[in-house]
Amino acid sequence: PAPVLCVGVLFCAVAAAAAAPRPNVIFVLADDLGYGDYSASINATSPHGRIATPNVAKMAASGMRFAQSYSGPICAPSRCTLMLGQHMGHCRIRGNDGSYSPLQPEDVSIARLLKENGYVTGLSGKWGLGDFGTSGYPLAQGFDEFFGQDTQVGCHNWYPSDGTNAGGRLYNQSSAAVVAANAHASYSSCGAQLSKCAWASDMFRDYALDFIDRHSKGSKPFFLFLSTTTPHSGFLGDKGPYPVPWPYEGQYINRTEWPEMERNFSAAVLGEDAILGSVLTKLETLGIEEDTLVFFSGDNGPMSHDITFFNSSGVFRGFKSSVHEGGIRQTIVAQWKGHVAPNTTNTDHILTFWDVLPTVAELAGAPLPPGVDGVSAAGALLGQPTPPRPNGTLYYEFCWSDVANTEAKIKALGIGPARPLAYASGWAQALRMGDWKGIRVDGGATTAMLLYDLAADPGEYFDVAAKHPQIVQAIASEMDKQHTDSASWPFQPDKKPTCCGNCFSAKGCGAGCPQP
Repeated sequence: PAPVLCVGVLFCAVAAAAAAPRPNVIFVLADDLGYGDYSASINATSPHGRIATPNVAKMAASGMRFAQSYSGPICAPSRCTLMLGQHMGHCRIRGNDGSYSPLQPEDVSIARLLKENGYVTGLSGKWGLGDFGTSGYPLAQGFDEFFGQDTQVGCHNWYPSDGTNAGGRLYNQSSAAVVAANAHASYSSCGAQLSKCAWASDMFRDYALDFIDRHSKGSKPFFLFLSTTTPHSGFLGDKGPYPVPWPYEGQYINRTEWPEMERNFSAAVLGEDAILGSVLTKLETLGIEEDTLVFFSGDNGPMSHDITFFNSSGVFRGFKSSVHEGGIRQTIVAQWKGHVAPNTTNTDHILTFWDVLPTVAELAGAPLPPGVDGVSAAGALLGQPTPPRPNGTLYYEFCWSDVANTEAKIKALGIGPARPLAYASGWAQALRMGDWKGIRVDGGATTAMLLYDLAADPGEYFDVAAKHPQIVQAIASEMDKQHTDSASWPFQPDKKPTCCGNCFSAKGCGAGCPQP
């Protein structure tokens, strides 16, 4: 065919996307996988070596890794930004409270968008954006199929048995899924290698592989969201935090120079990598690698083990629940054989979770819904110029009632000798503008604006706000513009928010949250 002449960045990206077929799309999301916990991330080393993630490495060798990728700071908000294409100043769910402020009928998820444009859609695994019976349940948000756990709390049960809270809230479509082998599961009943019970993430893998099998030769392309619950800490009976089954656990059983917690965490990461590998192998076996775009990422920074042992946050300060880089940085890996250049590291393009919806929409030929904050990365994937991000900014907000900003609080978390956070408890805002990064709390009333130069100081060691008052003012003005108030997360500059952190009870305030 004759070459297509592109004039301008946007037209080039559109022409590149139009030349490619509408792909199947799979997004594999790991739970609590830190930037330094998988081999795709650059500049992430530790004295104890790297955890083996051969399938992530294989995927990166076959595709593109985005060195500057951003998720959310914690589980549900990350998934909200991914599903709706909105940053945390606009997304409906801004804490782990999907049970009480679920997605609404007017929200347009990536699943709904693709379904309305000729895709079959499926979710296997963790949700957290709306419980069964609410408007946020996956089947009410555009997914044709759902097998998994709907609630944040239920997902902590790695061996779910039924649709009750105690059983782990496991659902198959609209019915409770009963797993007889996991009834009253314990280390005793599951056997020495836990082979008598069913690990949730293995069940999610099996459903996902079946979904791919069933829809690989259909008349419609498919979208699959495979959202595992590993390596997030979990429990078996009354014990945790990493009850990983054989054979993953056996890979590190002889590494006696490592603490037991880190051996178990490594096994959980290895299990996640194996799940990704099974998906990639399935695509190869079915001969649809060139028809399928696959993304892989963690959902937020690390937590629940010694995050310094494997340098889980990489060079960055922070961890899960923080708006420092260590709480929100990832390396998103993308594979689409025959379309995305292999073994490519993109160090320039910033890719966020809220960019995924517009990226997939462009490749699928679907119109963007209103209110999308993300920008399409289709051009970056296909080796073409990409449109600039509006205002060149990335915005975050997140409320936490007990920020770990002292050594005593870090010790209480049990995450090793990590660096304390630089800001106080309360309603934190963070904004990246070019290489400048600002953080303030409660509109500056609790923590005045901190300013970091990420180009010179990616670890956020040095606050340079006093030296750059004009940059501070510009970032503060942009923060004000990016925030919209939320009924579930109200904020008034002269008052503390009614709730911060994990919210598991009615009206958005629960465990760990100060009552109004």
